[in-house]
This record gives sequence, structure tokens and C-alpha cells, in this order.
Amino acid sequence: IYPHGIRILRLLGFYDLVNELFVNITHLDIYNRKHQLLLHEDLSHFYEEASAVLTLMSRTLLQNKLAESLPKGVLMLDHHCTDVAEEGNIVQVSFSNKDSMQADIVIGADGVHSITRSTITKTIDKQYTEIFFWGGIINKEHPVSIPANTLTMVLGIGKAAFMAPLANNQKMWYITYRMTSNHLERSADKLSQIRSLCQNWSPWVDEVLSTPQ
Repeated sequence: IYPHGIRILRLLGFYDLVNELFVNITHLDIYNRKHQLLLHEDLSHFYEEASAVLTLMSRTLLQNKLAESLPKGVLMLDHHCTDVAEEGNIVQVSFSNKDSMQADIVIGADGVHSITRSTITKTIDKQYTEIFFWGGIINKEHPVSIPANTLTMVLGIGKAAFMAPLANNQKMWYITYRMTSNHLERSADKLSQIRSLCQNWSPWVDEVLSTPQ
């Protein structure tokens, strides 16, 4: 979570609720494709200048904590939005389970396949950027040797890996890879594709991708 995100959590009164989930990142390490250390940076001076810190946390744990704090009936699951229609000063929202509701304001934070956006404009076409993304979380039952309190980056040709610790001894990772659309793996077993693409790139990447997710 970036500093502005923490500021919003404080303003909403949720900071103390989720504070235990934060892991403070104290160092940044960057390696090249030969696993040579390019940069080892203590971030304390940067934090002093910025008057803020970079913290990491599991999105799932954050969502669960926030959901637990909401009054009953505020959060509704199994409601997939299918249509948003303006009716005067009221917005009518319809769902796949045949439910519907009215609201004064609808916030369209429903992702790349947004239903609310298509209500506003029909002219935006989704385009593949040729940057593919994989990511995951490794549970504490499967320890890996990623440095503690460190954001570790591994650079490669047309790819980059990011690894860092989370609360409860979990580790997070994600890999970006430049890939044309005709090379995308459409099968369910996408993890086997990334293992093949990243084989022998970095000992840490090999370790992360061979660990049960």
C-alpha cells in the first residue's frame, strides 16, 4: 500500500483495524539476469525525505478485515452486475441473480470488463498491451529464501520478477513478461507455461515457481 492509500485508511478510521497486516519494506535489491546484485538500497533516507513508508500486505487479508468491520447487509456477495441504467436522478443496477437496486451514485470500480463504463461510453475497445502478468502468494507452510523486509527485483530480457514478504510469514510474487497475443497460453495450466519461459533465469524465480501455490 502506497502512502496515499494509508492516508485514506486513516481518514476512514480503518488504519488500526488493518495495521497488523502491514509489512514494512526497509530495503530494495535489484538483480540482473545473471543473478548479479545491481543495487542494494536502504530505503530509510527515502522515507525520511518523503515522510512516508512503503508497506506490503495481502489484498485478500485486507478485504477480509474490511468486510468483517462492515454492518450486516452492506456487503452483498454473488451479485454480478449485468446492467446500469440512469432513470432521471436515480441509477438502476441489475444483477445476474435477477436482483436489482437503485442508488443516487454508482462507482464503476468493476475492472477491465466494466459494465458501468459501457453505460457511459461505447467507444472504448479493450486492447492487449503485450505485457502479461502472473502472480501468487506462497503460504508459510512452504518457506522460500526471499530476504526479509526487502523488495527483491530480478531483471531479464523482456521480463521482470518482483518478490517480497507478507504478514503471517507469507511471500508474494509477480512476474511481468512481454508476450504477443499469439503466444498466450489459453489452457488452464498457465503455471507450466511460465515455468518454461522463466526456467534457469534466477534461482529465486526457480524456487518460487517450483513451490506449491
